[in-house]
Amino acid sequence: MEEYLKPRILAFVCHWCAYAGADLAGVSRLQYPSHVRLIRVVCTGRIHSGFLLEAFLQGADGVLVAGCHIGDCHYLEGNVKCQKVVEDTREYLRLLGIEEGRLRLKWISASEGAQFAAEVRDFTEYLTGLKSPALPEGPQDMPRFFPVPEAKPPLTTEQTAACLECSNCDAVCPVHREVPSFSPKAIINQAALGLTDLFLKKNEVWACLGCGACNSRCPAGIDIARFNRSFRRRAR
Repeated sequence: MEEYLKPRILAFVCHWCAYAGADLAGVSRLQYPSHVRLIRVVCTGRIHSGFLLEAFLQGADGVLVAGCHIGDCHYLEGNVKCQKVVEDTREYLRLLGIEEGRLRLKWISASEGAQFAAEVRDFTEYLTGLKSPALPEGPQDMPRFFPVPEAKPPLTTEQTAACLECSNCDAVCPVHREVPSFSPKAIINQAALGLTDLFLKKNEVWACLGCGACNSRCPAGIDIARFNRSFRRRAR
C-alpha cells in the first residue's frame, strides 16, 4: 500500500496553454508532487478515449487532461471536442468499475502556473485518499507505463468456425454499441484470415475497454480481449 502514497499521475497537456502553464510553474519554482508525467499534445482535441483508457491499463492511478479555456482554443473548438471525449470515457470507466474521479479535465492557461501546481497537489491528495490503484487486479510485476509485449494467443480451426456463425460478442460489447465499426468478432475473423496488419492500422485497435464481456458470451471459449491486447502491443 505504501506505493499508493505517491499515486502515479499521467497528464495530457495542450502545447499552447496547459504545457506552458506547467513550464511556468517550474520556472517559478512552485512546489507540486513530482510523480506526474506530462504528455504534450498539439491540441486536446486530438485526444482519443483509447489514449485515456490505455493510461489506466499501463498503471496510471489518475489521468489529468489540461487544455485551453473554452473560447481560447488555438484550433477553434478542440477543447470542446475533448470535453465530449472525457465525458464518454468516464462512462467507460464506470463500466469498468473505476472511480470516474480518477479522470480529470481542467482548463489552464499559459499564465496559470500556480493553478497547474495547485491542481496536481489537489489531484494527488484525492488519489492518495482512495488508497488503492485504479486496476488492483493488474500485473504488479510489470513496469508501470512500460508494458511487456504479449504474444498472440492460439486459435483453433473449431473456434474459428464457431466464430463465423456467431455474433454474441458484438451484442454485449459496450464499445460496439457506441462505435459500430469496432467489432470483437471482426478481430477474431481478421486474425484467422491473417489480416491483422489491416486492423493494426485502424483507430479501433485502441477502442477495446478490456472489460471481458465478449469473453463471457463466447461459446467457443475464445479470449477475445487477450487477442485485442496482443494486437495493441504490435500497433505501438
